[in-house]
Amino acid sequence: HSPTLGSVHLDVPKWDTALLVADCAHLMSTYVAGTQFGDTHDGLWQTLSLRSSDGTTSNDSPSSSQQYINTDAWRASSYIVPNLLHSFGPTLVDCFERVRLSVVPPSCNVAWHCDYTHAEEHVTRLHIPILCSTGFEMDIGGTIVNMDVGESYIGNFELPHRLSNAAAVSYTHLTLPT
Repeated sequence: HSPTLGSVHLDVPKWDTALLVADCAHLMSTYVAGTQFGDTHDGLWQTLSLRSSDGTTSNDSPSSSQQYINTDAWRASSYIVPNLLHSFGPTLVDCFERVRLSVVPPSCNVAWHCDYTHAEEHVTRLHIPILCSTGFEMDIGGTIVNMDVGESYIGNFELPHRLSNAAAVSYTHLTLPT
């Protein structure tokens, strides 16, 4: 049975937004991002992998073997990895699968779809917005989810969901499996 709650705002301290933005800007300007895998969007959605199936920053595809490798961007991160991700402790960090910076540029639309791996597994992800403004919309299970920069949210992405960005700036967030 799948839960119907689309997202939950976590009651944890807000991450340092200036350091998030600075680290993200450095990584995005230094490393090659790739197109988000899948056919539910118009090809504009980009991701920069911090941890990927082949160790490259431009590959966002899930690993069939469930093995993931830290990328050069992971090693170069000055805040996201050493402060934010490592705050979860070494046991959880070692279990992370795909960890990525997701960039939804202006005029990008992602159609309704459901994420899933196997019928028995739930697909929840931690989302931490880094850059956002009015005009970005995430709808999970028929509920518009408003996320604030530096805050932490868990989303249930086995529910139907969609994204659209009518803002003049890209919406960027860190996503990782939970």
